[in-house]
Amino acid sequence: MSSKQFLSHIGGLRGIAIMLVILFHLCPAVFPNCYYGVDIFLVITGYFLFLGAGRQDGTLKSAGVFALKKAERILPSLSIAVLLTVLVSIYFLDKTMLEATGRLGRYALFGLSNNHLNKVMSDYFDTTASQNPLLHTWYIGITLQAYLFFAIGTLICKRISRKAIITWLVVIGVLSLIWKFRADVQSLLVSCTGINISEGVGEPTHYETLPRLWEILAGGLVILLPPTKIKWVQNLLVLVGLAGISTAFYLPHAEILVVLGTMLIIGYAGNSQLEFVLSNKVLLGIGAVSFSLYLVHMPVFTFYKSWIVVPPTLGEYAAMLGITAILGWLFWRYIETRRFRWKVWVSLYVVTMLLCVLSKKTTIISDWIADEREEQIIKSYPDWKLADSPDLLRNYDAEQLNYWPGWFTMCDTRQPANLPKSPIFFLGDSSKTPNFVMMGDSHAGSMFPGFDVVCREHGQAGIYLPTVISPFWNYEVQSGPSYYCTRKKMQALINWLNSQPELKYVVIVHRWYQRCVLNKTDWDKKKADSSPKAQTESLREFCRQMQAIGKSVIFVDQIPDFETNPRTYGKWCIRHNRNPEENILPFICPRERYLKRHNQNRNMLFTVEREGLCRVLRFDKTANADGDYVSYAEGEVLYRDDNHPATPGAIYFMRKLAPDFIELISEQH
Repeated sequence: MSSKQFLSHIGGLRGIAIMLVILFHLCPAVFPNCYYGVDIFLVITGYFLFLGAGRQDGTLKSAGVFALKKAERILPSLSIAVLLTVLVSIYFLDKTMLEATGRLGRYALFGLSNNHLNKVMSDYFDTTASQNPLLHTWYIGITLQAYLFFAIGTLICKRISRKAIITWLVVIGVLSLIWKFRADVQSLLVSCTGINISEGVGEPTHYETLPRLWEILAGGLVILLPPTKIKWVQNLLVLVGLAGISTAFYLPHAEILVVLGTMLIIGYAGNSQLEFVLSNKVLLGIGAVSFSLYLVHMPVFTFYKSWIVVPPTLGEYAAMLGITAILGWLFWRYIETRRFRWKVWVSLYVVTMLLCVLSKKTTIISDWIADEREEQIIKSYPDWKLADSPDLLRNYDAEQLNYWPGWFTMCDTRQPANLPKSPIFFLGDSSKTPNFVMMGDSHAGSMFPGFDVVCREHGQAGIYLPTVISPFWNYEVQSGPSYYCTRKKMQALINWLNSQPELKYVVIVHRWYQRCVLNKTDWDKKKADSSPKAQTESLREFCRQMQAIGKSVIFVDQIPDFETNPRTYGKWCIRHNRNPEENILPFICPRERYLKRHNQNRNMLFTVEREGLCRVLRFDKTANADGDYVSYAEGEVLYRDDNHPATPGAIYFMRKLAPDFIELISEQH
């Protein structure tokens, strides 16, 4: 086919891919599967890589020139995009998100953002993930790594036979597919043979490189598709391809169909009678600026939504698309198509890296620009006391219990320089003997001030164990050194509790619905049963194990969460000199939505409670007269984000729950 026709249908395909990605990030609730646009990009990347493989002579110079050209194509634009994003983030983002953005920017500049996200944020579809304006750089990281692998591969392939090359590519593709669907493959193997080949391996994440290599190799396979001169066959194959990529609009888990559809379109749309569908001026124009649109769309959406705060209207969605289109064209016209000299873009690269490194130190600029201070929204609670009693530390296994220092960020703005290896903290009157221990996940840390204040006000005493414990027996929590809940960790907890007869009550504060979603593997790294029935049984077993050592379990009900980030809206009110009481809607969680989202998990708790295995401290009493939950009361923003209470919130909620809580921990054991 001619060069013009060759570029036309692939250019149009790029236009479709970027529109899918933009729609997903614009409104994921309406377009939940449109992230498959990235899969289309990866197939196109693989096609061009293998199409140009014949031009590589296998020398180190040739590989270096290839890598250099790709660096010149991507890194200058990426550097400027990261630089501008971090600069604008100084104004729009709070201290925590600004630091996270700067950290991710550093990894993005090295083409490793996907590796970083794979470690710190396993769920690409979590609502907090979209608050990082550089989240989308994970795909650029995979692309840069693919270019590096290809450059190295050209050095190797010229020294081995064609048959060996094909064999290795097939092996890599199969391994990539197996790795992507490893949980399903493992489950099939265990059910059929009882063999566990994935010991110590968790679920795949959205950011991993290996599970994406098969898509790049699929692009290379397009070259091997048999040609056809029969027009109706060609048209039929193109229609099948269009049907394949259209599944991104309505079908979950359709990446294989999208990839196959992309292959058919690349292979057969050129010179076909349906080629005009992809080569119209609109799609070609969008495809031409697709890289620039990809770079700018995520920051635009993130900043716009943080400024507007409340869910956007239809007009505001249109405004975001318009701003994205204008900035994308400007970025393409004046940055992407401009050939930067090495001295210029390397300097920009260094400046951007320094800004990302110094992102922690830029909050003073943010306070000066926005005329606000973090403490106006998130008040510290430094009134914590370390419980270093030898009796309480008896049989405490610091290595297995994995102290979680992140709780300081929940109730304070600082962390002590020198923490003991076995930290336990008092709740309430430290002169009394504590009779309960409170623990859980990050929500336990955020509720620490409330438990402490209420216990002091009622003359009660307890301790807080800052370790992440899952009450789902035989289920892991999630990846991360301090977040694993292994068999050894649970045994260490039981051994410690068994040596503390005064601690009669075990209070668990948990984000129940998220933990249920994350319960994907058991303590043996096997795929776990995630059904409500199985998880209810796991809670029963936890309570039985506690009863066996003489402890009573108190589960704290699901903390209400909010569609709008109350803290962000509070900062917006400060920035715009607005009174939050003039528009209280963003601070309200209707009881209907709370029940709809959490009833299944609450019923699980109440079932175990009815069986006499635990007691549940219910958040129902924190609702207002209309039955709604609020995140703004008495002039205070009660939440630090959409579901973690801030210090005022933890105290506010626990004071409402105090009669029930004090009664529970005062009962006869």
